[in-house]
Amino acid sequence: MSVQPAGTAPEEGDDPTERARRRLAEVEELSGIGSWEWHVERNELVWSEQLHRVYGVRATRPRFTFEDFLDRVHPEDRDAVIRTVTGALETGRSFETEHRALHDDGTVHVIFGRGYVLRGPSGQVERMLGSGQDVTDLRARERERTDEERRRAAGQARDEALALLAHDLRSPLSVVVGYVQLLERQIERGMFEPEKLTPYLERVNVAARQMTTLLEDLLADADPSAGSESMETEPVDLTEQLRATITQHDDISASHAVVGELPDGPVIVPVNLGKLERAVHNLIVNAIKYSPDGGTITVALEADADEARIRVSDEGIGIPAPDLPHVFERFHRGSNATGRTSGLGLGLISVKRAVEAHGGRVEVDSTEGEGTTFTVYLPR
Repeated sequence: MSVQPAGTAPEEGDDPTERARRRLAEVEELSGIGSWEWHVERNELVWSEQLHRVYGVRATRPRFTFEDFLDRVHPEDRDAVIRTVTGALETGRSFETEHRALHDDGTVHVIFGRGYVLRGPSGQVERMLGSGQDVTDLRARERERTDEERRRAAGQARDEALALLAHDLRSPLSVVVGYVQLLERQIERGMFEPEKLTPYLERVNVAARQMTTLLEDLLADADPSAGSESMETEPVDLTEQLRATITQHDDISASHAVVGELPDGPVIVPVNLGKLERAVHNLIVNAIKYSPDGGTITVALEADADEARIRVSDEGIGIPAPDLPHVFERFHRGSNATGRTSGLGLGLISVKRAVEAHGGRVEVDSTEGEGTTFTVYLPR
């Protein structure tokens, strides 16, 4: 006695082949994947009912030709489909293809297909079997995810740009605040000398112009949609420029001396003055910040026929050896700086960007508890 499996009913009179065909049609409809068979020699292409739906054919047809199929492929994708199928016929290998299809209702859908070759007894290609699936919605969701990821990346880049901007504005802003406080102290002590007002105002004016330049320069640097642009440079006497920078910082901190070791004569190097000023200001401000007990900040300049070297040294807390390989990484700060000094860990990123924009490089040498030296190499 035979036992009917639970949940099924006998299908009396059903032909096994017809029953299998119906089950296959049900499975294809559930999966959304249709099947096809192509008799190559007589160019006869048979589609399942589900494949008719995949390609948007309103009235089912018992037979197609390969040319009938190509008529349903988007004109811009036909050549690629022909190359794929021809390659499979020549090599006998299976293939995958993704192309757009034109439905009878005028809509365009994306179809993902697979196929493989069946050979006869003598090795000749007899048939190809394959499947097709409408992946239009899937590809649309993937594009949405990609667009969302792109928007998220752009938002992160903007956030980092603003953080970098805020950090780098501190340098010239500290000059403005420092000279205003200096004037206030002199006035309070009755030591104000009007003849000194002009050079003070000049330095405040220079710092204000630097802040304007930073706003434009940093936002351009961090724009994720901006391509690489040529950087405008001009011949600059680094000796004169560094001397002015040293003077600008020396009066700000009462516990620090900013001194120069500069050549007697000019050192002319083609630079973008705004970017270079930003880099040197950041290095000096960092040197002051990470020397909480005071000390001397030395700005030195050396040059030969190939390059100029700007060195900024301090006598501060130094950088622990494990942190040295990471000092130019975004948001990284020395382990001995946490809780002792404020900062975002962005200043050296700005320095590195500015120097590399000149085709140069920046290196660091430091001993914890003794001090740090940053050296900027600029090609001449």
